[in-house]
Amino acid sequence: MIDNNRTNWFCYSWFFRWKKGIVVLAGNLNWHYFNIKDEAEKIFQKPVHIINDANAAALAEYWDRIYDKKESLLLYTLGTGIGGGIVLDGKLWTGANGYAGEFGHGGYFQDRFPCTCGLPHCIEPVSSATGLTRLINQVADEKSESLLATLKNELQRDLRLVDIKPLFDKNDEITIVTITEGLIPLAYHIVTMLYILNPEVIILAGGVTNLGVKLKQILENLVKARIGDFMLKTFKIEISNLQDKAGMYGTGYYALSKMNEVK
Repeated sequence: MIDNNRTNWFCYSWFFRWKKGIVVLAGNLNWHYFNIKDEAEKIFQKPVHIINDANAAALAEYWDRIYDKKESLLLYTLGTGIGGGIVLDGKLWTGANGYAGEFGHGGYFQDRFPCTCGLPHCIEPVSSATGLTRLINQVADEKSESLLATLKNELQRDLRLVDIKPLFDKNDEITIVTITEGLIPLAYHIVTMLYILNPEVIILAGGVTNLGVKLKQILENLVKARIGDFMLKTFKIEISNLQDKAGMYGTGYYALSKMNEVK
């Protein structure tokens, strides 16, 4: 919260947003047209500005890279779902109605799992942390001789991404193949966005990035195999510098910009 002696500003991170502060759809929470701005203003008794958590993270990563003179970037948050943020020419791009950056939804990128948004082919149910976790447990159940199955039996519960990191780091073939297959829809989406927006940097954030540099290398290879040679040197794929702090820093950045607007 920022006090500029005239009003207080509170910026709240959320998964989906509308410019009027209405959460039109939050599939994982089963929220439809929920006016979070009004509810927050009732609680805090102050003016409230809403910003999507992935948009906030994108702003923070842009701010963190100003010294590098990076003016355009896309951020993918790979967690429970998949969100996104777009910065073009140093400005957050939210679209006409605030829906820009909903990377997890729409298109025809996979046919394995349906999405909570109601569409059948989104990248979110496969390439998110939730999706990859579902895949590794499915493979562990199907391949009883695999190290994934052995690990699941030892733990006597469903596997989590953090559980399989040692196997991933040691290049266990089935683990690598499973994660790679789960990242293919994400790679297709990134390629599409590279052709449309031609950003300088693609930033990966969220729980999936705990798998480390090897994850980035796999995704880089998947993307480069699906894009024209003339594009190969025009972008970089990086893991978030700020990680779970990005949303907090981004909301602060957003609050400051809103405060300056009314001076």
